[in-house]
Amino acid sequence: MFCTLRKYFLERSVDIILKASIPKLREKLLEALQAVLPIVAIVLVLCFSIAPVSPSILLCFLLGAAMIIVGIMFFTLGAEMSMSPMGERVGAMLTKSRSVPLIIGVGFLLGFLITISEPDLQVLANQVPSIPNMTLILSVAAGVGLFLVVAFLRMLLSIALPKLLVVFYGLIFVLAAFVPKEFLSVAFDSGGVTTGPMTNLAMAMRMEPAIIPKIKQIVLMGGAYTNGNVTPAAEFNIIADADAAYVCFTSGRPITMMGLDVTRKVLCYPEIVDRMEKIGNKASKLFADLMRFFCKTQKEVFGWEGGPLHDPVTIAWLIDPSVVTLKPMHVDIDIRSVQSYGRTNCDFFGYGGQEPTANVAIDIDAAKFWDIVEAGLRRYSEA
Repeated sequence: MFCTLRKYFLERSVDIILKASIPKLREKLLEALQAVLPIVAIVLVLCFSIAPVSPSILLCFLLGAAMIIVGIMFFTLGAEMSMSPMGERVGAMLTKSRSVPLIIGVGFLLGFLITISEPDLQVLANQVPSIPNMTLILSVAAGVGLFLVVAFLRMLLSIALPKLLVVFYGLIFVLAAFVPKEFLSVAFDSGGVTTGPMTNLAMAMRMEPAIIPKIKQIVLMGGAYTNGNVTPAAEFNIIADADAAYVCFTSGRPITMMGLDVTRKVLCYPEIVDRMEKIGNKASKLFADLMRFFCKTQKEVFGWEGGPLHDPVTIAWLIDPSVVTLKPMHVDIDIRSVQSYGRTNCDFFGYGGQEPTANVAIDIDAAKFWDIVEAGLRRYSEA
C-alpha cells in the first residue's frame, strides 16, 4: 500500500513539474535561439564569403552552437524555476528578520563564495604572475563580499547612495597610497579601455548620466579614418554596435581612438614571432603558438605575411604614449546610411570646420611597440 501511494505521488509530482516546465521550456528555447542564431548566421555568411573554413571545422561550430542553445535553454529554465525563487525567498526572509548580524554574515558569504567560483577570476589570477593566484582570488572575493554587505545595509538603513560613493571613493584613494603597485594596476585594469563594442559603456551613460562627467577619458580600439575590415567603410568594434559608439563619441568626454590605420602598421612577421619565442618562458611560447596560427590565417584570408595586433596597440599607448602619434579630428559615427553604416567619419583635414571630438591615432613607432611587447613577456620570467 505504501509503495503504491509513493509511486502515485511521485508520478503526480512529475506530471505537475512537466506541465509547469513545458511552456517555460518553449519560452527559454525561443530566447536561446534569438540569442545564438544571429551570431551563427553572421559566422555562416563569413564562412561562405570572405573567410572560408574546412567542412570539419564548420560542422564542429554548428554542433557547438546547438549545444550552446540547449545549454542556455536548460540553464535559464533552471535559474528561473529554482534559483530565482530561492533567492527571492532568502532575500525576503533576511529583510524581514531585521537581524543585522545575520544579514552581514549571509551577505558576505554569498558574495565571497560566488566570486571564488567565478571562472573569469580564475583566468585573471593566471594572467597576473606578480601576485599569487590565491592571494588575488581571496582579495577580490573578500572585496565583493564586503560591498555586498554594504549594499544590503544601504537598503535596510535607507542610506543615500551619493554619501556611500563619496566615503568609499575616498577610502579607495587613501588605500591606493599604501598598497603594492601590482595590486594597484590590477585594481584599475577594467577602468577605461574598450577593445570591443562600446555597448556596456554607452548603456551605463544612458542609465546613469551622472557618471559621464566623472569619466576622465575613453580609450578605444576601433574605427578607422580610411578603410574598414567588415565592410569597405566600417571596422568591426564600431559596426557591432554603432549606436553605442555614437553615444560615447557624442558624450563630450575626451576620446582617444586607435583605429585600423595604425594597428595594421604593426604586423607580426615570422621574425617577430621568432624573437619573442627566444625569451623562453611560458608566456613567450604561448605568444609564438598563437601568432603562428594567426599569421597563417591572415595569409590565407588577406595575403599578409604577418597578422596585426589590434588591441595590444591600445594598451601599448597607455603604457607609453610616445609610441603612437595622435591627431585631433572631428569624428562622426554613421548610424543612418546603408552602405557606410558604422563608419567613423574622421575629418582628417578639418574640411567641416568643426571642433575636434577625438584624438585619432595616425602613426606608430613599430620598433618601440615590439620592445613594449617583449618587455611584457619577459616580466613573466621575473615572477
